Amino acid sequence: MLAAAAAGFAGAVTAPAALADSAVTVSTTADETSPGDGACSLREAILYAEHLNGSNHDCGATATGTTTINVPAGHYTFSAPTSFAWLNIGGPGPVVIAGTAGTIFDGRGMPMACSWSPAR
Repeated sequence: MLAAAAAGFAGAVTAPAALADSAVTVSTTADETSPGDGACSLREAILYAEHLNGSNHDCGATATGTTTINVPAGHYTFSAPTSFAWLNIGGPGPVVIAGTAGTIFDGRGMPMACSWSPAR
């Protein structure tokens, strides 16, 4: 009887559905995180992809699956050398940056403006 009950329970368990991938497009070259301004900066897109955007939904509410960050051509200058300026890319899910020819990331002389970390 116990074996039959266990077999019946095992048949009722299903795997969770895979999360759909998400994509976000950067809409400003400014390095900012002003919530509610309607502009999605590269910094905000990274925070969104890593589920660290909190109540800032300029790039979307919640990223799911693999997040692709589309970075249009442009000159992206990072903030002045402070702890805020550092971009750490990598988090709970994979992040793919799909750039185009003519995309420049300018660290303004910082020895290292961003880092790439494996998914945590």
